Amino acid sequence: MKKVLLFYAAIVALGVVQAHAESLTGWKARLMRAESACDRVLVKRASGVRICFDDQMKGARAVWYVLRGDLVNKRNIKRRPRFYPDPGLPARLRARPEDYARNRWRMDRGHLAPDADFDWAAAPLREVYAMSNIVPQHAYVNRKLWARAERYERAVARKAGRAIVINGVVYPRRPARLRGGEAIPSGFWKIVVPRGGRPKCFFFPNRADQPRGLKAHLVRCPSIRVLFAKASP
Repeated sequence: MKKVLLFYAAIVALGVVQAHAESLTGWKARLMRAESACDRVLVKRASGVRICFDDQMKGARAVWYVLRGDLVNKRNIKRRPRFYPDPGLPARLRARPEDYARNRWRMDRGHLAPDADFDWAAAPLREVYAMSNIVPQHAYVNRKLWARAERYERAVARKAGRAIVINGVVYPRRPARLRGGEAIPSGFWKIVVPRGGRPKCFFFPNRADQPRGLKAHLVRCPSIRVLFAKASP
């Protein structure tokens, strides 16, 4: 629990202190230091995606990466890979695609690092189909709200040249779990940091009854501290 608190405290601090634009190099350094709080960190070499994994929840706590604007829409590979258990995890922690089948909560297999960000080559695209990058996400959130946020981050990266994207997962104190033991999150946050610009932060509860527009989920970055405090076990 102490590790989880330290990781989120470090990430939240990023939002609090950004009164001015900071270099992406500075953000990367802070994020990599914060990873010491993770149970384990999975680094995807081709995509550069970094996954802070929570063993107790059997899922990611946060996923971050640098999104290059020059690679967005470069190739747009049409054929998508299949989901697969991540061999980088111990067998007991590996989620399986079939764990999501016909669940009563209407949870999709939700990408944290989106496939459309990495469809410029086969290797990075395959990496983001590892189940360590997937969390139970309500169908409405996954297909409507989160998809809009993903389009937004790609637009920001194209305009700025590159951006850091941080995707966070909030778990309740006593989460419901899928058949494989994967905890169902209560919400998600996304921080998009453009090169030379200030971060923008969004929060999405993991349920259907909420506004569809992206602006309705825009929050002041320091308020993520409040969201985190409520979600902490």
